[in-house]
Amino acid sequence: MMNRLDSTGPVRKLKNSRRALTGKVNLEPGGVAGFESSLERDLFLVLDFDPQVLSIREQPFTLTHIHDGRVRPYTPDALAEYDRERTPTVVYEVKPLEVLRAEWHALRPRFKAAVAYCSQRDWQFKIVTERHIRTPYLDNAKFLRIYRAMEPLLVRQAQL
Repeated sequence: MMNRLDSTGPVRKLKNSRRALTGKVNLEPGGVAGFESSLERDLFLVLDFDPQVLSIREQPFTLTHIHDGRVRPYTPDALAEYDRERTPTVVYEVKPLEVLRAEWHALRPRFKAAVAYCSQRDWQFKIVTERHIRTPYLDNAKFLRIYRAMEPLLVRQAQL
């Protein structure tokens, strides 16, 4: 199994799509993450707002796996490094629940390869859907993140 971990940026170029929302989201402090769907964007917003997350990387590595007799590449969506004393590093795959159910047979081999790759490093692999991401926490993060970078005086003036 070939694996590549690149700390300087995504290991594959993000694709523009006419069917899905693509773009970049600003992260604190001063980072940027590219996304290929609104669900990925929302995951980055949730991770960025979590005080336990130390760093976030999009498209963090590519590994290979065998499916239907062919070697295939797989690149997870995100990697979040947490305070190691509390939570291990987590590799995230973002899929709408409907896609996960419809394409499980094709997706399962890549997920198994990712679980093996992560367990060798004492990381976790998590598949997240809109049920995990689109919660009241996301709504609060979207609302509150604009105040995070404001000077305290400006926040008090905005409240008046």
